[in-house]
Amino acid sequence: MNKLLIAAIIIIAIIGGFVLMGGKKTQTQNNPSQVTLPPGLKDIPNPTQIGETVIVNETDAGFEPDSITVKLNSRINWVNKTDKTISINSDDHPTHKLYPKINFGEVQSGGSVSTILDKAGTYTYHDHYIPTRTGKIVVE
Repeated sequence: MNKLLIAAIIIIAIIGGFVLMGGKKTQTQNNPSQVTLPPGLKDIPNPTQIGETVIVNETDAGFEPDSITVKLNSRINWVNKTDKTISINSDDHPTHKLYPKINFGEVQSGGSVSTILDKAGTYTYHDHYIPTRTGKIVVE
């Protein structure tokens, strides 16, 4: 009988622990100050001032479009439309040191990455695996 009572107490304690842990997760998800944002969003001083969204596809022919002009705080989404893993990185090749916000690295086939560029300027990038595939973003 004692073994049965001890087993019941252990089961109740485990279930109670899961319930308590689940409650904390729900509270964290509902607290905007603790939301984890995708790369690039954390640097925006006021997320309500995000501009347009532009999609750039990487296909077997390269980036389409390969050159875009956007307003400050616009979101750029890169989508891998190839059947291979790509690697999107800023220039210059192979160091990728010019624009760290667009050093995404590998993107699986069908996957996507995005960032919001919050500084005016010209940003150039390439596919690290096929460096002749290049692109340019002008932020006004």
